[in-house]
Formats: sequence, C-alpha cells, structure tokens
Amino acid sequence: MTRLALLCLVLAACSKSRAPREPFKGPLTPTLILEAKNLVEPFDPWDDAFELLQHKLGKPTRVKQRESGEYYQWAALEGDACTYFEVGKESGEKYKREGVMVGAVQAPATYDKNGALFNRAECMEIVGKAGPPEDPNAAPPPENGIATPDIVVANAVKARSKWTGKKLTVSTQLKGIGGMALTLGDAGLVCILKDNAPADLALGKEIMVEGTVKISTMVSMGGDVSMRPELNPCAIVK
Repeated sequence: MTRLALLCLVLAACSKSRAPREPFKGPLTPTLILEAKNLVEPFDPWDDAFELLQHKLGKPTRVKQRESGEYYQWAALEGDACTYFEVGKESGEKYKREGVMVGAVQAPATYDKNGALFNRAECMEIVGKAGPPEDPNAAPPPENGIATPDIVVANAVKARSKWTGKKLTVSTQLKGIGGMALTLGDAGLVCILKDNAPADLALGKEIMVEGTVKISTMVSMGGDVSMRPELNPCAIVK
C-alpha cells in the first residue's frame, strides 16, 4: 500500500464521528455522584460534557432555572445523608467563546444533618424530600388571583407545583414587621418586600399586598428540612 493510500485511510478513520455514549440506566448512588468529581470542568463544550455526565450518572435528577442559567443536578439519599452535584450550562458569548459550554461546577459532596444547612436543604429538594408529598386533593390557587393567608398557608406547600410562581392579591391584617418581611394574618403568611417596610406601617392595620408565591425551604439546627409558602417579591398596594 502506498503512503498516499495509507494517509487517506487514516484521515477517513479520523473523520468518522464516534458512536454516542449511551446514558447510564442503573440506580444513581452516592458513590457514583462522588466519583463524578472533575468529570467536567468550566468552559468544556456543553454537548460533549452533558453526554459524558449522562453516560456516567444517567439523566439529571432535576434541572433548576436560575437567573444565571440552567443548572443540572444529580442527587441521591442514603439514610440521613444526601449527596449531590450540579453543573451549570451557559452561553460562551459572555466569556468571548463560541457555543454553549459548561459554566459553574459544584463539586459533589455529601451533607448529613450536621452538615452545611443550605446545601442539605438544596439536596433534599432535589430528591423530593424537602417537604410532604404533594396532595392531589389540595386546593389550587384561586382563578381570580385573590386569596387569604389561611388559604395560601393551608394549600401552597401541599400543591406546590400548582401554586409556585402564581401572582396573588391578599387583603388581611398586618401581624408582624421585620425589615423587609411582613407577617400577614393569623396564618403567618410572609410577604418579602423589595425594600424595608414604610416607617408609618402599624401592626393591626388592614393592608392589601400583591406578590408571587414562592415555596421557601428551611433547615432546623437539627438538620430537619421543612417548607413554607411566602409572597416573594411582594408589594403593598393599599
């Protein structure tokens, strides 16, 4: 075989694209997640990195939308210990690079009840253990967008997939003031203002607010995770 023919064969072989890597279909375990450390790095081309991640870990447990972009998260719970890992997806344009690429990468780690509270709460959210299971019989948001604190507190966590992001108008008695946080009605619905509450706002006053329902996750010092609904952001309209 001539050198020219050999060179042509080599170039032809190199030009063939490799077969796609099949996604992992087994159970996702804490060990697999921890082994994903350094699997991908910031600025890696996204398509290839995401294919590799799915090959090693399977489909993401959750994709979370943040202002800075999409975050792909893998998590597994073993007893009280929750292990997770997340990889951001960003446009390379703001870094003067072409295409879509890997953004921030949070190294995989395990968080038990004595670990970092914020990270544990995030991990428990990813695996769906941050609050009670959703109740199909819980009331959805009112169609007219007008609600009382009692209705929101009683139903928003139980039916959080229906309530999250809904805009509501709430008229009730002001029960508490703390900087940017107002406590509404006897049910204790929290309203988070963009600025501190007006100085002339008085407890016991009847007020009307408009806000967007958000389900906030909290972790006790003992590591227990719970949820509460709030209006965030929220504005006083009357």
